[in-house]
Amino acid sequence: MLRYAAEELRDHVAQLTGVELPVTTDDVPCPAQAVLLGATRYTPMLDGAAPGLDGFRIAVREPHLVIVSPRERGVLYGVYALLERFGCRWYASWCAKIPRRECLTVPADLDVAETPAFEMREPYWYDVKFHPEFAARLRVNSRSRIEMPAKFGGNEFRFGGGLVSCHTFNTLMPPDEFFDDHPEYYSFEDGARRKHPTQLCLTNPDVLRIVTERVLERIRKDPGAKFYGVSQNDWPHYCQCPACAAIDAEEESQAGSLVRFINAVAEAVEKEFPDVLIETLAYMYTRKPPKKTRLRHNVVPCLCTWECDFALPLEESRYPQNVAFCSDLRRRGRQTDHLYIWNYSTNFSRYPWPFANVLTLQDNLRFFLANGAKFIFDQGAFQGRHGDFAELKAWLVSRWMWNPDLPIEPLLDDFFNGYYGKAAPFVRTYFDELHQNQRAWSEGAADRPLRIYDGPENPAIPAGFYERAKDLWARAAAAVEDDPVASYNVRMGAFPIDYWRFDFLREKHDRALMLYATDDIRAVFPEMHTLAKSLAERFDEAGNIRLCEWRANEFAVETMRRYAEATEPPVSKDGIIPGSRVHIRKRRAWGDYETDPGTGVEVLKVLGKNAEPCVEMPSNWIAYEPGARYHVRFRLRIEPAARSGEAFRAGLGDYHGGQEREMLVRQLGETSEGYAWHDFGEVELNEREFLWLAPGRPDEKGEYPVNAIWLAGIEFRRV
Repeated sequence: MLRYAAEELRDHVAQLTGVELPVTTDDVPCPAQAVLLGATRYTPMLDGAAPGLDGFRIAVREPHLVIVSPRERGVLYGVYALLERFGCRWYASWCAKIPRRECLTVPADLDVAETPAFEMREPYWYDVKFHPEFAARLRVNSRSRIEMPAKFGGNEFRFGGGLVSCHTFNTLMPPDEFFDDHPEYYSFEDGARRKHPTQLCLTNPDVLRIVTERVLERIRKDPGAKFYGVSQNDWPHYCQCPACAAIDAEEESQAGSLVRFINAVAEAVEKEFPDVLIETLAYMYTRKPPKKTRLRHNVVPCLCTWECDFALPLEESRYPQNVAFCSDLRRRGRQTDHLYIWNYSTNFSRYPWPFANVLTLQDNLRFFLANGAKFIFDQGAFQGRHGDFAELKAWLVSRWMWNPDLPIEPLLDDFFNGYYGKAAPFVRTYFDELHQNQRAWSEGAADRPLRIYDGPENPAIPAGFYERAKDLWARAAAAVEDDPVASYNVRMGAFPIDYWRFDFLREKHDRALMLYATDDIRAVFPEMHTLAKSLAERFDEAGNIRLCEWRANEFAVETMRRYAEATEPPVSKDGIIPGSRVHIRKRRAWGDYETDPGTGVEVLKVLGKNAEPCVEMPSNWIAYEPGARYHVRFRLRIEPAARSGEAFRAGLGDYHGGQEREMLVRQLGETSEGYAWHDFGEVELNEREFLWLAPGRPDEKGEYPVNAIWLAGIEFRRV
């Protein structure tokens, strides 16, 4: 790592001055003047205590300039700090500013030391995640989600044994392995044990035994990591059996049964691995700490801000979830020396939507630090570039994780001028007005939060603001026509507000699009088409923009492209949604949109070598009247692979964690050779639910009964 630090200094000095400094080691005599990195035999003794973890000291000790640290990673950070003194900046992996200098000088009395505020600093943004050299320049270290090769410092805070930082109950005890024989191992809710979605029954002694054995087994196979995660799955449905419920009532929190369980696991682990830390979530229903039981010293609680308002600083917001979170944080901070914070800095519904939280980031980090947090994981738009001010947020959070007292205005001026060039005044005006609008709205009442899964109907963005934003970004683009990097940054910087406008119009009018074209959609369609075309061009230019989290992304991209390519509003007639507009979860892997060779019509071809509910139609994509009942039919044909067996299944799912109810099953003997309608039955639609379709399940030999299902459409008829 010291060699790499020296090479980074050499290469950047060459870019700054045109002079390439030689890199030598202790094996050769020291020059008359040198920059000494780390503990060389020529490094003079420095008075005073050495900086702490990852810290460094830069000092002139005539005739040398010395950069030292207790760790090699700290020396590398010291090199970057020195280069920053010379004007070097790294705003993004593709955007650095290395000014030309006639010479480089340092004061003869230079002697500075820096120590990071947080031990673990992980801004989980795309550009940081996939460019470790850029992450190192931001002085980021990591657990496991940002791969940091050894020359950048490695993953010191690694989670080991496949026990990642969240949601490992099903990893340790998969319901498919245990539930059929031992349903008592899993959540008791509404009078029955749940197979999926489920949590563990934390008072069952066999569950404790199995989890403990498997955790120890995984540590033995992968020793040396700092953390091993043992934590709840990513949904509610905690166990409410009498034993679990009694503990939770006594502790006045569902974290009661969890903490007692985790403590028991951690106690067993410590006997064999005294230096290992067991991490567990304080998330959703377990966020509130138990009243009586304290976590063991080798347990790390990971406290999550999932429910909070991010328009205002956590402490300042009057939103009830913020008030509760702040109370929980203060209590957690008093109860542990290993507080871990999982913070959120983006809108996961749509990464590009304006999410005006920049002015809260510093205050929140200070709040975490003041209450004992040591480890910070800031989850942003990690799946793609160019979310709302994504590059700015990653850069700011990185700097404040190191030193949360750095004043904001110089940092904003630094970034806007360096990243946007001559366009900076226009982008800064847009930034200021966006944040002012959000703050003014949210300050007006306690029930006006900015949350991480909000939709585009954001009342904080006033009528007419889009036209104002459009003008500012156009002026920004004109200012940097002769600067390729800044011009690219401006085009992508405008993507969020343009995409928000497109989605706002689509959400407002597109529900009707599924069944019929209204006058409203006809009026706004030209603007939607123009926006979608521009967005698609920028989407392709960047190559790595992600619109939203997980499986909804492909549908969002498809929707954008359909509007970009259409010359008039797409219309579904007679209450029938064509198969070409029905969503498949894993496109290509589970099926794709194809032209049926028999009919020449584009349909959804679903591959039969899986039995997952792979096709879905969310209710909020359908023009329906709340409270009314609808008769639903599927038009499809089966391409069989056997003479008998299950052809397909269909049902209703619940996006809020409910069971995927099976409502229709057809055997191969009940289907015809060509297309046919299959009655699903009557439903009362609501925005939580989705219709799903799955190919037939395999037989006793594991063979699937169908090769493919060709879905031509879904019909909705009001009863």
